[in-house]
Amino acid sequence: MARFYPVGGSGGVSGSDDCTGTAAELLKGYTGILKGSDDEPVQGSLELTGNAQAAHVLNGETFYTNNAKSKQTGTMPNRGDYNGWGNSKGNDAGNQRMWVKVPSGYYNENANVFLSWEDIRNMAGITPEKIKKNEPIMGIIGSFEGYVAGPTDLYNRGQNPYNFTGTNVTNESGGLRFVGVKSPYGDSDFKIISSGAFNFVPYSKLRIWFLVDQIKHYSDSNYIFKFHIYNESTKIAEASFGGNLNTMYMMELNISSYAATSILQVILETEFYNDASGSDSDPTWSTSAFNGWIYQIAVA
Repeated sequence: MARFYPVGGSGGVSGSDDCTGTAAELLKGYTGILKGSDDEPVQGSLELTGNAQAAHVLNGETFYTNNAKSKQTGTMPNRGDYNGWGNSKGNDAGNQRMWVKVPSGYYNENANVFLSWEDIRNMAGITPEKIKKNEPIMGIIGSFEGYVAGPTDLYNRGQNPYNFTGTNVTNESGGLRFVGVKSPYGDSDFKIISSGAFNFVPYSKLRIWFLVDQIKHYSDSNYIFKFHIYNESTKIAEASFGGNLNTMYMMELNISSYAATSILQVILETEFYNDASGSDSDPTWSTSAFNGWIYQIAVA
C-alpha cells in the first residue's frame, strides 16, 4: 500500500524515498508524498472508469465501477447448463429460419434451449394432411393419400385441379371412382367433364391411366376399353385396345391436331364379346355396365 502524507501533515523523519506508492496508485483527487516526489505532495492519477451495471455481473459477485468507495453486487442470473424453454419463438419465413428468445442471463457451453415439436410444426405449417398416410413425423401421423398434381397433370390420384365431375363418379384419394354395375341394368357410360379450361396447344398426347375391376356381362375373350375425348361438343380424339380386369393400363390419345384452350370431357366404355358360350354364333361386341377407376390424366 502507498504511504503518503496529507498536505500540511508532518512526515517525521520519513520522506518520499521511504514510500512505495506512486501517483499512479493514488486515487485521482487526493494528494500525497509518494515515491519519487522529492518529499513534495503530488496529485494521484488513479481513476476508476468502469461502466458495468449490476445486471452485467453475475448474481452474488461484487465489483466497483467509478467509485472506489462503493462496492456493488451483480444481479445477472447464472443459468449455467440451462435446460429449458425460450421466452418466445417465431418463424422468419422470409429468411428461411426460426428464432427463439431466451431468458436473460449467463449460459455456459452445455446450456440447451428447447423448441417443442408442436412449436416447430406450427411454425413450419406441418399438418397431417401434408404427410403421407400413416407416416409419423414430429409427433403426428400423416393422413395424405393422394399425389401432387404437376403442371402437365389435369388429374392425379385425388388431386383435381380442373375439377372433373360426373354421374356415378366420386373423387377419392386414390382416383376417380366410377360405379356402373347396378341392378337391374346399370350404367355403361363413365363420363367426366372438367369445369376448368386447359391449354392443350403445346402438347400432342393425352395419357389416361385407368383400371376396370368389374363388368356386368361375362366375356370369354379380353374386354375392349374405349376412350373418347371431347371439348364441350366436338370430338378431339379416340382410342381403344383389348385388356383384362384388375389391370392398370395407360391409354394414349393423339391430340396433335387439337390446338386450343378448353374444358375436357372424357368418356370410357367397356365392351364384352357377345358369344360368351364359345359357339361363335354372335361374334360381336357390346358395351356393358362396369366399375372402374381413372387414376391420372396428363398431357405430353
